[in-house]
Amino acid sequence: MKKFDVNIPEQEIEHMHWLCEQEWQLVSARQETNDLRRLKRFLYFDLHRFTAIAFLSLMLTILILWCMQININESMTIYFISLGFFSIFEMFKDMYYHTSELCSPVYLHAGRRFLMKNIAISIIMLGMLLLISLIHLILSDFMISFIILYAYIPLFLIQCMYLIFLPYIHSYIQAMIIYITTFAIYEYIVCYFDLYNPFIIILFFIILLCFYFFNSIYQYFKIRKAGNIIWN
Repeated sequence: MKKFDVNIPEQEIEHMHWLCEQEWQLVSARQETNDLRRLKRFLYFDLHRFTAIAFLSLMLTILILWCMQININESMTIYFISLGFFSIFEMFKDMYYHTSELCSPVYLHAGRRFLMKNIAISIIMLGMLLLISLIHLILSDFMISFIILYAYIPLFLIQCMYLIFLPYIHSYIQAMIIYITTFAIYEYIVCYFDLYNPFIIILFFIILLCFYFFNSIYQYFKIRKAGNIIWN
């Protein structure tokens, strides 16, 4: 069998090696990420629908209530309670679709995704609170303290409960039962004891927010440590 000698210049080999190294550095730079960039990408792909529906439905609800002259405070409270059901589905849809075990070996496992979704949804809720605070300047009968008492405080209480008792929640149905039961007990206590006091409401809400975010930071490092063990 006849052999052919292939003459490859050393200069061309070195040039090809340099081109491959440059391409590898470009690919590495594109794929290199940090927690903030990872959070942005995750929220864009996983929560953009929730964010769009939340803000668009909020504006549509306010417009309809204002045009029809319906009680805005009670209707907005019902709206945020309904939105809470949607947020529970977003946080626990891994359990709903039975994909928790499938995603457990990856870096963004179920624990990390739950915590990111929990914090992101809370920030979205606070953004909506800021929006309705601006609307309050236009609509004088729009009571922010009423909505905080009957909607925001129980929502953040439930978020704190989910963070603490997450290891004991094994299904989407359990999460919904906790949501409905906690909301019902809270609303009964508030109505029975007539706890409406704007100053105390705002103060308690601020304390609850501080507790929630400190608890989120604690859970982040706890889940990060456990997740790194699984990842390794």
